[in-house]
Amino acid sequence: LYCCDYLGNIRGYDVEEDDWKELKGVGKGLPTFVYGATMVNFDGRLCVVWEKKGSGKEVEIKCADIEVWKKVGGMLAGRILWSGVILKVPDGAAIVHCMAAEF
Repeated sequence: LYCCDYLGNIRGYDVEEDDWKELKGVGKGLPTFVYGATMVNFDGRLCVVWEKKGSGKEVEIKCADIEVWKKVGGMLAGRILWSGVILKVPDGAAIVHCMAAEF
């Protein structure tokens, strides 16, 4: 289970320790998420989707594919495998829900 905290950091829930832990190693590759970020499990990886103001009257929907693992000592670490724009939509559009789909 992952979320963005009130500071915009990605956190993961550690069931064994009953504690939320910051995901380390991805901060410099991602923007600070204040709002508009959603996450989904995509083939065992964390997929983060967010909105970014594009040029003119459009919004870019961006995505990052993140590999996540637990290090010795319980720290959560991650590595961005890919990040980029996946869709451009008219200004005023917003992400409501994110889910992985198979075709």
